[in-house]
Amino acid sequence: QLLLQQQLLQQQQQQQQQQHLPLELRPGAEVRLKGLVAAPELNGAVGRLQEFHCDKGRWAVLLGSLGPPKLVRPQNLEAASSATESDTAGDEPCGPLVRCNSRSTELCPAVTLEEFNISLRPLDTCGVEVLGFDTRKRPPLPVLQELERAMAKYGFALFRGQGTLTGVEHCILSEMFGTGQLHSTHAVHWRAPNQHIFRLSNDPDEGFNEVGPEWHHDGASVQNVFGHVVYHVVRAPQSGAETIFAHTGDAYDAMSPERQREWERLASVNSNGGIVHPMVFTHPRSGRRSVFLHLGMTGAMLRCDGRPGAKAWEGIDALEEAEINQVFEVHNRNLDAIAYKHRWRDGDVIILDNLAVAHKEATSAFKLQNGLRILHRTTIAGDWPLAPPAELRIPPLLDTAGPSPFGSRKHVWASGYVGLRWGSWRERTVPH
Repeated sequence: QLLLQQQLLQQQQQQQQQQHLPLELRPGAEVRLKGLVAAPELNGAVGRLQEFHCDKGRWAVLLGSLGPPKLVRPQNLEAASSATESDTAGDEPCGPLVRCNSRSTELCPAVTLEEFNISLRPLDTCGVEVLGFDTRKRPPLPVLQELERAMAKYGFALFRGQGTLTGVEHCILSEMFGTGQLHSTHAVHWRAPNQHIFRLSNDPDEGFNEVGPEWHHDGASVQNVFGHVVYHVVRAPQSGAETIFAHTGDAYDAMSPERQREWERLASVNSNGGIVHPMVFTHPRSGRRSVFLHLGMTGAMLRCDGRPGAKAWEGIDALEEAEINQVFEVHNRNLDAIAYKHRWRDGDVIILDNLAVAHKEATSAFKLQNGLRILHRTTIAGDWPLAPPAELRIPPLLDTAGPSPFGSRKHVWASGYVGLRWGSWRERTVPH
């Protein structure tokens, strides 16, 4: 309890500090470093804000290939967009400047994919098919940037006819996007080509079965939720066995203003480690308000009434099972209403922006009678902490394996790989 109070106090201090910072200095914002004396070689580098360390008065700035986040004073930061405008004033027009990718500090002229004989074809409800792209060849950096923008906008990118990628080819492709750092937290099946490949199949001898039957985001058990996820079908089934996707920005937009306000005050606690994520957040690449919730690995849900000047835990309560069931049912129904069902073909590759889209497997994906199905997955470390906003006063980490801080009040407080089994869960496939 004392530790939780200290965490809340630190968040309140962080909130007070941030009130005095420029509006553009917020987690997820893209910034340029300036005026550094001790490390002048970093001046001009472009990075992304992660979190403000109130005890040091500095921002953690992720600079991609330049190593771990750097702690930088606010006066040594400026918005990358404003820096670009001022730095290029009076130059010959050569198109807008964009950062080539999240691992590079180099600025490159924006390009159109058509210049590289690549085109986009939007799919129904969400997703976009990319035509003219060979996943075995690394394209110019501006092309990767444009593809990441498309993934943030549409949720995922589909690449047809890629043949069968080896494990190494799959990993090399994965490292082209986001932070470029494979973050492999999964178990390794004995048939997987390497430790980074999560091998899934409807035949347990070929891969792990019954994985992902609920709407979810990969990597929800860490604060920096996986940024991108790469799926490659090694063996497509004869029928059914779809993977289903839904755009979380569209899900937020489809809700009533009343429900949006209600869900803005909610946070979910992951049952596998106690990481806390806000239910509503602003996507760091698209800027859209979006919804985040893992329907198979949630051990508790918290609500903050937002009262001003509240002390530790005042105005914060944990939801009862009936309340969580209602939230889950609504979220499940909302995503089902806007879902795209992808029928796998041999050679398909799908790269998804893991914060822009939620996904789940159809029940038929776990049944061998539809034909053998083998799917490989890799996950890329996230570059942005999905933590509750300071105004909610909810700590980013709670111990779900220990006693609940809410005492004997009736509420859900579950721990383990599988969280609350909600609603009519027996009618759905049991998570592994």
